[in-house]
Amino acid sequence: FPSHDMDQAFIKKGKLKVVSKSMARPEDKMGFLLAKLVEVGRQTGKFLPVHHAFTSREEDVADSLQAMKIAFEAGLTEEEIRLRINAPFTLQQVNGDFKAAEALNISGTPSFVLNGKVHPGYMTFVEIAKSLQ
Repeated sequence: FPSHDMDQAFIKKGKLKVVSKSMARPEDKMGFLLAKLVEVGRQTGKFLPVHHAFTSREEDVADSLQAMKIAFEAGLTEEEIRLRINAPFTLQQVNGDFKAAEALNISGTPSFVLNGKVHPGYMTFVEIAKSLQ
């Protein structure tokens, strides 16, 4: 996510909007759980720390207990998770994100959609800025 001063300038000028979407398939139990936890983070104003806690890891999350521990360490509370993780709105958001990615033929993360064009794979800010010009 944007952390560079130039990124913030692009955002403030309205030239760049950052939107994160999950690509978790319901049959991928761990991926779907992580996507739901990140969505709970978004709903509670804790998106960035929760998202970062899962995406900055060198190794995959091993199981649901580890996923919950990471979510707690990132700032989610047990009550927030209990009330929201399987709520219809949460499930609708996670499923909708997957369907949106499917519609754009996005098959991996990260992927970027800039000016209506899909760019698969990681992009530096310089590459993003060039594509916005």
